[in-house]
Amino acid sequence: MSSPHISKATLGNGGQVVDNMNYKNAKPAAKLLMASVDFGKYANRIEFAKVVSSYKETGPIQDFVKEKIISQNMDPNNTPGIIHSYKSEMSQALAHSEEIRQYISKYRKALLQQQLIPTVSEKFDSTKNLYWGINRADILLSYIDNNNDLNIIIIDTYDFNKNDPSLLVNIAYSPQSANLITRYFNVFQVKIPYGRY
Repeated sequence: MSSPHISKATLGNGGQVVDNMNYKNAKPAAKLLMASVDFGKYANRIEFAKVVSSYKETGPIQDFVKEKIISQNMDPNNTPGIIHSYKSEMSQALAHSEEIRQYISKYRKALLQQQLIPTVSEKFDSTKNLYWGINRADILLSYIDNNNDLNIIIIDTYDFNKNDPSLLVNIAYSPQSANLITRYFNVFQVKIPYGRY
């Protein structure tokens, strides 16, 4: 089944659909979509997040971010990103998600012993917000800081995969393949306070 074509007129200058959305009241997943439609206009509006022009601005995890970008057939030298602090809406949604609860449950002993946990690819679909905003992402790193808070770093790329089983993903793939939307990476910083893990 071929994907319906979405024209530049529909997506141009932020897209009529996106411009008609109330950004302030939009769900975090919708804000990520809006950033893909007009990265320059909407990415900087995500609260408690920092827009970066390159994976090179992600500090000590830059090699992992570059690897993730390449694994999605994206150009690492031409892919912007958003680093979401633990205070951002999507990082908060992740912190309270069933998937993170299960991750902590599975690796609790290793976390408490400060052991290195291998990168875990996780499907985030316990809420519609996580499903549409992230879906599948990599839990790259987790550690307990000096305040005994659990910190988790999650990496994701905002892109639409060809031949995905979801019709909506296939619809979005059409403008992506025509370079009408921006593919970008996300780094989510998640913090779980001591006593919640």
